[in-house]
Amino acid sequence: MDFSAGCMPCIDDIDMQVLAAMAATPPQVGFEFDPTASPFPAQPPATASPEVDTAAAGESESADERRLRRRISNRESARRSRARKQRRLDELRDTAAVLERRGRELAAGARAARGRLALALLANAGLRAEAAVLSRRLAAS
Repeated sequence: MDFSAGCMPCIDDIDMQVLAAMAATPPQVGFEFDPTASPFPAQPPATASPEVDTAAAGESESADERRLRRRISNRESARRSRARKQRRLDELRDTAAVLERRGRELAAGARAARGRLALALLANAGLRAEAAVLSRRLAAS
């Protein structure tokens, strides 16, 4: 299974659309952290000003953008991880093929050696029989 050949083309399309949308939105400027401010407001103001709504929207957009960038980063990381896994799998398959070929070569060599051993044993048995015949002949004379 090859993951590097565009396993999920629809995600790439979505990423491109999101990046284009991010480029079209102007960057949010002017947000500062106030460590003295309470994280829990006492009472919301009776008449909310548009500036406060814009600031809250800007912070949520900023959080959304960070979330989106993180999601895109995670997808890229997953893509790289799948590519590494595929390369490792290919390397292991290549190694397995080399080892299987070497095993077949060794098995063929062992069969050849057993065949030569059998021939040597036959020749040795024939020579022993001939030696026995010659020994009897020598003893008889």
